[in-house]
Amino acid sequence: MRVSNNHNSIICFGDSLTQQGSRSGGFVTSLQEAYIRRLDVMNRGYSGYTSRQGLALCSFLFEKDTNPISQARLATVWLGTNDAIEPGYSQHVPLAEYKSNMTSILQDHFDSLPVLLITPTTVVNGLFAGHFDDSNHERYGQALQEIANELNPSRKEAEKIIVIDMRKAFLQAAIVQEGGLKALMDADGLHLATPGYKVVFDAVMAAIETYFPHLSPDKLKFVIPDWKELNLNLDQEGQKKQLIP
Repeated sequence: MRVSNNHNSIICFGDSLTQQGSRSGGFVTSLQEAYIRRLDVMNRGYSGYTSRQGLALCSFLFEKDTNPISQARLATVWLGTNDAIEPGYSQHVPLAEYKSNMTSILQDHFDSLPVLLITPTTVVNGLFAGHFDDSNHERYGQALQEIANELNPSRKEAEKIIVIDMRKAFLQAAIVQEGGLKALMDADGLHLATPGYKVVFDAVMAAIETYFPHLSPDKLKFVIPDWKELNLNLDQEGQKKQLIP
């Protein structure tokens, strides 16, 4: 048995920051709660992966679909934290290749839907081998803005790439967060604690409400009607007619 593919969706594609977003308090979990019965939120996060593996996976994970009830309506794409590790570490992807990989991912596989392109966050200096400061994270994040600037002129308004500067969001949140940046991050200084994922979720929702307000949860109807809208006493044929889109 398989579950019928009869809901539109949000795709969350990335590395461990996305994979771990399905933990309690993670941003994917929070999106699933916000969009319950409206859009399926699918976690396609792969711990340790870079844009190199991400590009190779895209054709396996994503396919064109003309069925109007099984479309991806929005995607978050969050790759680059592993790419930006110091040269000499196996995960390092040079900036030029990273930019090429991300351009191909967005152009070839995320070309017909709105995309929230998330930059690498900052790091707590020196705790995670290979991520000794966040200057690389900043440069890789700037490359994403350059890609969006290059690709957006050829995309429809409703399919724009919106860059979320997550590094900036974290540095700003750390100012008012009790315990500062360390309270937003896991003990390794790279992955995110629950308060950090709250920053991510808030930034994603703010971007949706600003740039794609038609996709805000309160603008979307339940796929299957609320029980209070139903005639609960119909026979099975009647139930199917009022329940199934």
